[in-house]
Amino acid sequence: MASELGVKPEMGVELLAHNKVSICLIIVCLLSVLLFGCSTKAPTEAIQATINITKIVDKASQKPINSNIVTLRWETPEGKVIKTEQYRNQSQLSTTMPADGSVRLFVIVEAPGYEKWAEAIRTKFNAKKPLYIDVELERVKDMQG
Repeated sequence: MASELGVKPEMGVELLAHNKVSICLIIVCLLSVLLFGCSTKAPTEAIQATINITKIVDKASQKPINSNIVTLRWETPEGKVIKTEQYRNQSQLSTTMPADGSVRLFVIVEAPGYEKWAEAIRTKFNAKKPLYIDVELERVKDMQG
């Protein structure tokens, strides 16, 4: 029957050698999984942290500054801008960013008659607890004299 299928006895030696190589590769793969583990989890998005601007006020009087522009700019650690958002006349604001340190968030607040306020946030922090920021703007000082 083997001769009817075109199989020669010497082919068995080649087939056996080929099977040994395949078996060795399977054993190596299994050992690497046992030694190094295998993740069955699908890739997920980075855990997001919440940043809350709780107030925008005059530093001296603590009165709200309703006429303002808030700019949020997300960047990579290398400085490449990922996205920018701008909001007008905010008394408070909430946003999110990855909590794994892969992104830097610049918060910039401007208002007529006040110095520009800016803060950069890039940190690994507890994403379960929001970060609260109070913005206190200082009046522009006169340059007379």
